Amino acid sequence: MSPPLPLGALAGDFDLVDHQGRSVRLADYAGRLVVLFFGFTHCQVVCPRALTKLNAVIRHVDPSRDLIQGLYVTVDPARDDPSVMEAYLRPAYPRFDGVTGEVETLADMRKAYRVYAQRREEAGGNYSVPHSALIHVLDRQGRHIDHWPETLEESVMIARLRRLLG
Repeated sequence: MSPPLPLGALAGDFDLVDHQGRSVRLADYAGRLVVLFFGFTHCQVVCPRALTKLNAVIRHVDPSRDLIQGLYVTVDPARDDPSVMEAYLRPAYPRFDGVTGEVETLADMRKAYRVYAQRREEAGGNYSVPHSALIHVLDRQGRHIDHWPETLEESVMIARLRRLLG
């Protein structure tokens, strides 16, 4: 696996679709820290665990919803259309916008963030998408300023976000 995006690097813009069907770009989140996680809605363990933790951390640090935006970028655009992302995120992870898009666009974004994801066929015609589980934090201008393993303790995430907010 490649090392994470270097700190201070521009993460690169994107042209994706959010869980409400709106076109979104990184510039739409300017002025807020962005906590970005790649995953997919059919993930059984890692994604729900990470999103639960991150949702709680963001809610704790930013109860007003003015300072931090969570983004959940799919690694499975074949199944994760905007309506699926909406149904998955709204009830349990409301601090996150789900984003999806064209296969090539998402592949370019994974490459920019050095995220591994590979479709793996399973019995019965099903498949999974094993993927790296790093959490990326972008500053208010879209620069990569931190990355964490999804196993990092909530208290450490809270302290780091508070420090990043100044």
